[in-house]
Amino acid sequence: MKHAIRLLTFATLAGATILTASGVCRALEIGGGAIRADGSLVIVFWDDAVPKNSPIRYTMSATGKAVFVCGRLDGVQVFPSMRSTVELNVSAVNTIASNALGEVDGLLSTEPLAVPVLRCPTGYGPRLASVHYDALSIGSLHGTKVGPEISLDFIPLDRP
Repeated sequence: MKHAIRLLTFATLAGATILTASGVCRALEIGGGAIRADGSLVIVFWDDAVPKNSPIRYTMSATGKAVFVCGRLDGVQVFPSMRSTVELNVSAVNTIASNALGEVDGLLSTEPLAVPVLRCPTGYGPRLASVHYDALSIGSLHGTKVGPEISLDFIPLDRP
């Protein structure tokens, strides 16, 4: 129950749809992940086996792909054939203080995705259509955990 409350709290903070991971907490655990509208990745986690009242440095990394298409600002009309696929290699680092019980509740977030150069018709510009992250991991000197793949389609595209 304690971990469900943590996940709910962080889900609210992330401001995005959370994809949860299940399991019993044993030291470092990934509570879930989200993709924001700018394509950035947010991961919530907890760590129950760290030194008490200590700063702990956490690192998150992931690879993946993002697809951008030409579209109007209002998103009403897009050109799915005019697209650019970008390979992703993202990371985030943060130092979080553990509490008196040797626990950390954390959130790591990557930077927004860089928008590629995409030659669009007048009145249109690059729009993020989909993002897929895999090879997700989070770690500290106290251990590493591999997380689930996370995907989000902002604009439905016909897939071959």
